[in-house]
Amino acid sequence: MKVYISNMELISILKEICRKTNIKCYIVGGFIRDFFLGVKNYDIDITIEGNGIEFAKILNKYINGTLKVYDKFKTASITAENYIIDIASARCEYYKYPAALPVVKFSDIKEDIARRDFTINMLAYDVLNDAIIDYYNGLKDLQNKVIRVINDKSFIDDPTRIFRALRYSGRYGFKIDDKTDILIKKAVNGGFIKKLSNDRIINEIFLFLKENKTDLIIESMISYGIQKEIFDNIKLNIKKINSTINNGDIILYRFLLLFYNIDDKGIEYLLNRYNLRRKYIEALKELLLTKNNLCFLKDNCDNIYIYNTFKNIKYEVLMAINISEDVTIKKIINHYINHLSHIKLTVNGNDIRNAGLNPGPVYSIILQKIFNAKVQGKIKNHDEELNLLKLYVNKVKKGELI
Repeated sequence: MKVYISNMELISILKEICRKTNIKCYIVGGFIRDFFLGVKNYDIDITIEGNGIEFAKILNKYINGTLKVYDKFKTASITAENYIIDIASARCEYYKYPAALPVVKFSDIKEDIARRDFTINMLAYDVLNDAIIDYYNGLKDLQNKVIRVINDKSFIDDPTRIFRALRYSGRYGFKIDDKTDILIKKAVNGGFIKKLSNDRIINEIFLFLKENKTDLIIESMISYGIQKEIFDNIKLNIKKINSTINNGDIILYRFLLLFYNIDDKGIEYLLNRYNLRRKYIEALKELLLTKNNLCFLKDNCDNIYIYNTFKNIKYEVLMAINISEDVTIKKIINHYINHLSHIKLTVNGNDIRNAGLNPGPVYSIILQKIFNAKVQGKIKNHDEELNLLKLYVNKVKKGELI
């Protein structure tokens, strides 16, 4: 397990700090899980039996990263090169009521591990003794590709673990073991997901959209009936949701694919329930409006109509429609993206003034007509633009309509 930061090996640094301070240090959770799976992970969680913040300050003197201290939570993080290192004191936690944020108390590594969600995340590396700690057969579950909890109240205490179980299952192709499956169903049927704040729920959905196998995760969510709890009667879409785009916001793009079948009522539901950023709601409205105009687009392939339909539409909306609709619509959108959207005029108001016409509202009319001609393919270069401009200027001077 080699991690080099600023050309220094992290494990060696941690060992040196442990020896000098007589503090026990452990690398825990996802980094260890992914190490055994052969998956690169740039997030490193370190647990200290002692003062985690002070340990972080010492560590940062070695690796010279960007240190952030969170006094309220008694934790710290260091960003160094590609890595984010989170340092915390070992702790145990309990929940005053279902879906509550946990009450935390300092403890030792054994209790710290016991509070974690799944056995595959309950692995720890004892830095000083160079040994793997595995109290709950996490290595065996990794080998057998199983998602398993050890606490029967796990999903009741923290229903977000249901979403994490689905996410890990989809990401790694792991099976949710039979008992864990039953516990998930009990928590869902018992209405415990509704006890989560709406912000926590929608955050889990956005985490789904970051995964490579989002479709499998959403399918699992639907199979457990979770979508009814969190999205009412909105019909979710998983077709093409694993696809990516070369530019733009991939999460917004996948969000639009997930809600591709939404209607006005569904948008209103999301708006009222979830504190979504404006760009998501605006993009959904754009999507719905543009989809409603597609039937007219098929009947009217005029370049001006195509340009005016798409000119103010977000790129992510266009891409979501492009991958979801039939060949005719794909060709029209590709024509807009690859050709029409790049059309610019080389003439401007200065050219109109040089042609002898005083500034006024007619300038914008002339330029728009020249632009329309270029979109329609009637003119192609600067000389043709200028000739058409002079023609319109002469007509205006004569008092003729243009």
